[in-house]
Amino acid sequence: TKHLINHFINDIQGETGIGHAAREELRKQLVEIDLEYRLAADSRFDVDAYLKMHRFAKDDIPQSATITGKQPDSDALVADVRGWHQEPVQIGKFAIEKEIGRGGFGIVYRAFDPDLKRIVALKVPKDKITPESRKRFLQEAEATAALEHPGLVPVFETGEIDDVCYIATAFCPGQNLSKWLKARGRIPAMHAAEIIRDLAVAMQHAHDRGIVHRDLKPSNIMAVPRQLPEQSNGSPIIPRITDFGLAKVIEEQLEDTGSSIILGTPSYMAPEQLGGTARSSSYPAGDIYSLGVILFELLAGKRPFERKTVVEVMDAIRKDEPPILQKLLPDLPDDLGTICQKCLAREVEDRYASCGELARDLSLFLNGKPITARPPGLRYKIRHWIDNPNRIRETGQLSIMLGFGVPLWIFVIIIFVRIESLDAQIKNEMIPQTLLITILLLLPLAWVGYQTLHGIRSWVKVGFVLSIVNVLMVSPPLFGHVLVFSDLYGRYPLGKIIAYTFLTLMFGIQVLQYGVLLLSRSLKAAAQTASE
Repeated sequence: TKHLINHFINDIQGETGIGHAAREELRKQLVEIDLEYRLAADSRFDVDAYLKMHRFAKDDIPQSATITGKQPDSDALVADVRGWHQEPVQIGKFAIEKEIGRGGFGIVYRAFDPDLKRIVALKVPKDKITPESRKRFLQEAEATAALEHPGLVPVFETGEIDDVCYIATAFCPGQNLSKWLKARGRIPAMHAAEIIRDLAVAMQHAHDRGIVHRDLKPSNIMAVPRQLPEQSNGSPIIPRITDFGLAKVIEEQLEDTGSSIILGTPSYMAPEQLGGTARSSSYPAGDIYSLGVILFELLAGKRPFERKTVVEVMDAIRKDEPPILQKLLPDLPDDLGTICQKCLAREVEDRYASCGELARDLSLFLNGKPITARPPGLRYKIRHWIDNPNRIRETGQLSIMLGFGVPLWIFVIIIFVRIESLDAQIKNEMIPQTLLITILLLLPLAWVGYQTLHGIRSWVKVGFVLSIVNVLMVSPPLFGHVLVFSDLYGRYPLGKIIAYTFLTLMFGIQVLQYGVLLLSRSLKAAAQTASE
């Protein structure tokens, strides 16, 4: 896990240029999230040994993660291990009836409001009140105050009683979508399309009022039983979105340097949310991606990226293309698979421009009409191959291999050809030339590969130039032009052809690799300039 976390941070640092302080904050958050996952899976997990391995003290990691990647069914287990909250009988005027759910941040009770004589869902912090939790409660209340839509759970009242913040919302009968789906597994395509269509319409209402959710997931969606299912395409529930605790005003700037780098639940987060800037996570595109993950889960019964650890999940979201639904589900209508794939596009510009566009395409599908989205073409696939962060790792690995492997290979050849007639040639020409080439070209290339492997893209241009020089050094012998080791070529003509063909190919690949990285960098810079 330590290696995976460091590798993930190196990639982020190379792409975003974050400083040392932000790097350490990111490392801390990754450790915190990973720890919560492990506690969710095993309450006896050795926390002390884990923190010691990552060189953190207990006081460095909060007693409960503000932003967590736990699965809904494991939240209660983690709370039992680390939580402080005992179920009350009264909070202010609200009479507590029973606990109905809990997440990484809060506990939700079914409660009775004696003033208005109604049942409400009362949310309070899971952990003792802190300035951060108070700020988050106020943020959720402000974000949802102006939202009035049937697909959004309304907020009735917010306040603070005896240092306990609370939010009173409408009580929705039924389960959350996570538990509802777990009891059913996969659901029919038409049902899934209708559920996501309704969610997209509700989120468009929020986006039109300048609010993005940033933590859409099944456990934050209530599955309210539909009274008359025959009036729909057969979906037995009405989805209603709740928990705007991570909601954010679009275009609002985060000036607080202590703001979290990772915002959301990893499995449902868009690539740009994972270690990106605060600004990159404040656009509706992240909510569209989350809806795509939920649609995938409704149809396939699993999420697009499932790995052994949370860090591996986050790394896969950033680097890998999601599975194509039509390959997993041969009977799935192609149009619905295309809609899901467009939502899950790694680049923001390749997704739907708005939740409204997503809702319109789903409505077209439900009505049996052609959708506007089209399957990705060859140009899309080439661009995504170029933009894939794996290109950085592959380039760095080959540079290190060539930087150390080629001089080692040459010295091995020298040892094997130490026949009497070549002793003078070896001593006077081959060994000095090998040392010179190694010092001036090959070891610098290995160093550049090491820097590239750790995501430091400022060395890419240097690697490109060194690779070109190496190609110019190893390719002339193939055309009869000898630059170094002249006496060796005449004695072993076949060896010359094999060796220098291989070296020319390898260094040629290096030129292409560094060229692809430079091209990717230029394309991203051009896209940023265009968006601004």
